[in-house]
This record gives sequence, C-alpha cells and structure tokens, in this order.
Amino acid sequence: MYNFFAKNRPSIVISLILCVGICLPAYCSSQNKSAPAEKTDASGEVHVDAPHQIEFLEKENMCIARGNENSPARARKGNVTVSASELRVYFDQSPDGKRALRTIEANGRAALFGPFGNVTSEKLVYTAKKEELVACGGAISLKTPEYSVTANNFIKYSNSELKGTADGNAILRHGDKTISSNVITVFFEKTANKTSNKTEPNGGQLAVKRAIANGNVSMSNGVQNAVGDSAIYESSNKNLSLKGKVRISEGGSSGIGHIGKINLENGKSSLCGNKKQRVKVIVTPKSLQKRPLQKK
Repeated sequence: MYNFFAKNRPSIVISLILCVGICLPAYCSSQNKSAPAEKTDASGEVHVDAPHQIEFLEKENMCIARGNENSPARARKGNVTVSASELRVYFDQSPDGKRALRTIEANGRAALFGPFGNVTSEKLVYTAKKEELVACGGAISLKTPEYSVTANNFIKYSNSELKGTADGNAILRHGDKTISSNVITVFFEKTANKTSNKTEPNGGQLAVKRAIANGNVSMSNGVQNAVGDSAIYESSNKNLSLKGKVRISEGGSSGIGHIGKINLENGKSSLCGNKKQRVKVIVTPKSLQKRPLQKK
C-alpha cells in the first residue's frame, strides 16, 4: 500500500500510467489550490489528485483519494473527470501487469464532467469500459447545453446506448418548457462538429432526440399546461403526444380526451377520444377570464 499524506503539502498528485502498467507517484505543491493534473494523451493514463490524502492499494488494484466539499478529489481519464469529497478508483489488471480503469465511486458532492454532459449528485458510480453512470442522493441532475434532467431517486446514463433514465419526480427542462413524470427515459443524439458539420463518434455534445414519460405526466410551456398518464416528446418537431386521462388547459379554457398532442414550439394542440372517453372542451371567453372576482 502506498499512503501519501499531505501534511506539509497543500496538494498531491498521483498518475497511473496504464500504457506500461506501472504506478508513478508524483508530488506537486501549490499555495492556495490543488495542483492541476497533467494533460492526458491517447495512452490511456488516469490522473488522480486530492488536497488531503491518496492511498494506492496495490494488491486490491484501487486507490482512495480524499478531499472535502470546497476542494474535492478528482480523477480524470481522457475527456471524463469525476470529482467528490472521496473517490475510490478501481482497476483491472491484465496478466502482463497493465492496469485499466474499471470503476470510479464518488461520495460527497459528486460531479462528472464529460462530452455527454455534466452530472451532479451526492453519490455517483462511473463504469469506464461501458461508459455508464448511476447518480443518486441529493440534488440529482444531468445537464447538456440545451436540456437538463433532474430526479429524486436516481439518474442512469449509458453512453454506448445514448440513453438516460430519470426516476422519481423526474423533470426534463428546455428553457421555460418542462415535462415531469414518475419516470422519464431520454434518448440522446450526438451533435455535429461545427467546423466540419460531421457528427463526432467519440465526443461532441449531446442533444435530446426523444423522451418517454410514464406515470403522472405534466407539461408546462409558459402558456399551456397538460397532464396525462404517459407521453412521448420528439425534439425534431417539438411535438408532445399524451395518452390516458389527458387534459390540456390554456387560460380559463381546457379540454379533456384520451389522446392529446401539443406542439411546444407554436402551441398548437389537439384532442381525440375513444369508445370509453369522449372529448370535452370548456371555453371561457377572455372577458370572463379577466373579470375580477366579486367579493360577497
């Protein structure tokens, strides 16, 4: 076991050079902040830095990095960085002695920054080979440049499937538009490179392609409100399709049906019924909507 204590050093850095299968401890000092990790190249290096302590347990093929809320420990491989008050970094070791990153467990104000967005929670587990993460506890969120997803229970994301699941009062936000439900499954697509106009296979930012909401669905776009049992949102045409006990309201008017559609861009909506449920619409004139309540 390597045990590195930063008693007289404000920060320490350890780099695991995976391409040759050895561990090289490197010490760096800084007066007021943690020393930055060195740049990572295509060799597959994993860089871990912490302001307090790093332990490398050689037999267990893992290291523990400790920081705090104000100055967290960090682990970085390629364009993915995980930070938290405590990190546990696990490796797989091949017969020839080379190590490859397996899992990062983050506890205490955990955060992950990568090409697929920024994830924050109290606890987070990132599996490197599958490029999957599970975030739970605290304020759980996944943010892309245009969208954000929050949940109370957990958020799961798979970069190989470009798919995320938010469970427990899940909310998908895009500007002033929100879709909330018990569970929301979000399917992403990678954005095109602005310079070459080509989709980057191993990088680039994510954009929401489709979202499926199940259970206690509600929608608000700043003007209209809608509820239903389930819904599907398509970002290509900005259409939201609702099913179940659907109600769409705007101002003092509302409509009830079995199937409803709303375009979140232009506000156009429609309702359909079925054999068991007819369409009902209540229209309130604007003059009545603006009329103040009379005190009795």
